[in-house]
Amino acid sequence: QEQAFTKGSTAGGFLQGLSFNSIVVFIVFVVGLTVGIVLTVRDARSPSRTIGINSGGATPVPQTPPTSPLEPTPTPPDDGGSSSSSWGYQETEYYMDALGSLSVKMPFLNPSSIRGYSSCEELREDLTQAGRLQALHSILARSYNKFFPEMMEDNMVMTSNLGGTASETTTTSSSGETDYSTNNQEEDVEEADGLKSDGTFVYGAYGDLLIVFDPISGEEVYRLQMPSIDSKTGTFDPLAEEVIHQATTITIGTKRSALFSPMPNRPLIQKMLLDEENKRLLLIVSGYGNTFRTMMGEPYIFQTYGNTHLRLYDLSNFASGGGLTLLAYQDLSGSFQAARAIDSTAHIVTMATMQSRAFIDTPLAKWQTQFQEMTDEQYHIAAADLAEETVVPEYVDRIMSETIPQDQDCSNMLRLGLLQSSDYIEFENRTTMMDLYPSGVLNGYAEVTTFDMATNVFNGTKLLTTAAGAFLPTTSSQVYASDTMMILASVSYDLVPGTNQHSPYTYLFGFSLTPDRSVPAAMATVPGYILNTFSLDHHDGHIRVATTIPELFSNPTPISIGVSNPFMQRTQVQNISNQLYILEIPDDIDPTSNETAQMTQVGVLEGLGHEGESIFAVRFLDALAFVVTFRQTDPFYTIDLSDPTNPTIMGELQIPGFSNYLHPINDEQTLVLGVGQDVNPETGRNLGLQISLFDVSDLTAPKQVTKYVVNEGGSSYSSAQNNHLAFRYLKESRVLILPVSLYDRSRGEVGNFDGFFTFDITDTTVTPRFNISHVQSSDMWSYCWYPATLPQRSMVFSGNLVTTKGHSILSHSLAEGTKNWELDLDTNNTKGCSLYFPFMIR
Repeated sequence: QEQAFTKGSTAGGFLQGLSFNSIVVFIVFVVGLTVGIVLTVRDARSPSRTIGINSGGATPVPQTPPTSPLEPTPTPPDDGGSSSSSWGYQETEYYMDALGSLSVKMPFLNPSSIRGYSSCEELREDLTQAGRLQALHSILARSYNKFFPEMMEDNMVMTSNLGGTASETTTTSSSGETDYSTNNQEEDVEEADGLKSDGTFVYGAYGDLLIVFDPISGEEVYRLQMPSIDSKTGTFDPLAEEVIHQATTITIGTKRSALFSPMPNRPLIQKMLLDEENKRLLLIVSGYGNTFRTMMGEPYIFQTYGNTHLRLYDLSNFASGGGLTLLAYQDLSGSFQAARAIDSTAHIVTMATMQSRAFIDTPLAKWQTQFQEMTDEQYHIAAADLAEETVVPEYVDRIMSETIPQDQDCSNMLRLGLLQSSDYIEFENRTTMMDLYPSGVLNGYAEVTTFDMATNVFNGTKLLTTAAGAFLPTTSSQVYASDTMMILASVSYDLVPGTNQHSPYTYLFGFSLTPDRSVPAAMATVPGYILNTFSLDHHDGHIRVATTIPELFSNPTPISIGVSNPFMQRTQVQNISNQLYILEIPDDIDPTSNETAQMTQVGVLEGLGHEGESIFAVRFLDALAFVVTFRQTDPFYTIDLSDPTNPTIMGELQIPGFSNYLHPINDEQTLVLGVGQDVNPETGRNLGLQISLFDVSDLTAPKQVTKYVVNEGGSSYSSAQNNHLAFRYLKESRVLILPVSLYDRSRGEVGNFDGFFTFDITDTTVTPRFNISHVQSSDMWSYCWYPATLPQRSMVFSGNLVTTKGHSILSHSLAEGTKNWELDLDTNNTKGCSLYFPFMIR
């Protein structure tokens, strides 16, 4: 690149005469100078602007940062403020800010937030304060963009449930083992999945199709297509589903060679819950609400408004040929996050991503005609007046109309608060909430919807549900559930004292689960972020959580030319660390009480992992925990949790590679399988899928008994590494079944593999058994497929292994490895054409 610059003989050739590195440093200098000027102007802002933290009117005083944003920090109340609550918090601690007529008094999140609202008018007032804060940020941030509308992209983050143990539905008969249970993380808590079985039929989600087949004969007995979306209006008729009966003879058709053709919007069956005892099947479908709102061109606050659609079916008459009977349906706000069933009670978690551009940013933008000729001072005052008079009230009205049904109260909604510790506000540097949440405090709305699948009294065709919700400054949450409590784990950020960097904190919102509702009950916060739901556990009145605090560096600054790195210099301000916290849940949780909302930290274990390592896997088993950290080698830790106040590392095993998922395989919990990757310890390069067998009978000396690496050229991977629902271990047969993908980037007849591997497991060995291919190597690259994919799952019926992946369902004898039958769902596909790869991993 430097050779492209040559010296010039004119003034216009000045830049050409500089080296590439010189120009980079010059540009960085100019940008840095500009940013410094902008920050200086922003901090000067306007004499009409005030900022501070106030407890009922007291003068804000900087305090020593606590170890956690929700750690009690006493602040003396003033004459007009209330005294501290029984948790040791100031219930009236607020962030206060003002610009002209626009004043903000926004509460910080604390355990009193869990109590909910006594009326929806209280919620409206908190939303008004949040809207004012959004407006104030928008005015200040956009006063420098005077003539051009912002081109902001609204991002939606989805979470997935990662990491589990199987529920007890395994049986053994003279004809062979049967195991079709879902590999749930917690016993007695059924997780939603894309494949379910009642032992007689298997129900599979395949895009907009529900496929029902007989696992013994391979006969596809029923195919149900979800109501289609009208291509002109974006609407759909929820009763206009189509039953497509398939022929029992399965033939393999000739595929059409094509790359990709655009598809119309289609609904997608995300997951299912099956209540075997009461013969109810719940489909969780996405794709409806967003399409309608987008096609209508209607501005909206919730980007995923109505995007989760529930359909509840009765299976009572299905075995006798009566088909599925639709009992009720319901639209939920937000994108589907997770679902759990405890007995017949379903708990559905959705997250609606909020955007304020059309309601806050655009009407207050400096490029609007009425503001263009104003100075910044005049603009601040005029925009603040407009926000206070019309913009914020209309914004709040819209939020209320999209969130709160007319017949619903607000008692089950967490009180709105800033997920930010007031103790980290640096008054001398005038760091504001705008620096902490540049896109505002209303970014997401999480909701837990509860109903009984068996005894629900239906209002026409609508489900009767209850809901609990929370407004969050984040757009994603991890979801964990035991049989009595659900935890929503959301990440927010606090300033690292003495730096300009922000470190993550995980906020834990606990909901008590009952047969008829979910109720906000307790909360806590811990430093760092969690890997997945297996980083959380509920045991014997305690929540255990493992987190990683990332390493942080200062903002880059230009350094002198001529050194090894002539571009930027960054200083490390925080080291990476891993820790395990134990939080005590208050006894007799009562959300209406002032004394029961805070989970109290009773124990902590720090120092997990070596320098630079982060958590790659966690597994809690009663009074034990296993933790894997990794950078280039894999420390495997055994941890004793029998004393919640003193968690203790018992042993450590240092081995190459890492495990992403850990699964106990015997009743004594002394043998654990790990699924992950083998790694070159010198370079850190992945070498292939690795199955490890650990002996933890002696917690002080854990051993890797053996390992097997899938290294057949190219890369190898299993979706079970990051999705525990894809993992199956048969206790009776001692057989491990994993979906496996092998890619060598060739497009030939061999070299690529997409299917399943089976392994025999003993106390000391992992031995390959047989493999099952679901697609020919060359077909993975250039053929035309239906725009859907089956989940990568396995089930066993009377000694016959049924596997689903991509577009096919296969059955093999578990004993012999011979094929029984094959069901190709893409046969005679005339309704769509898409690539194989984009729909593979699920």
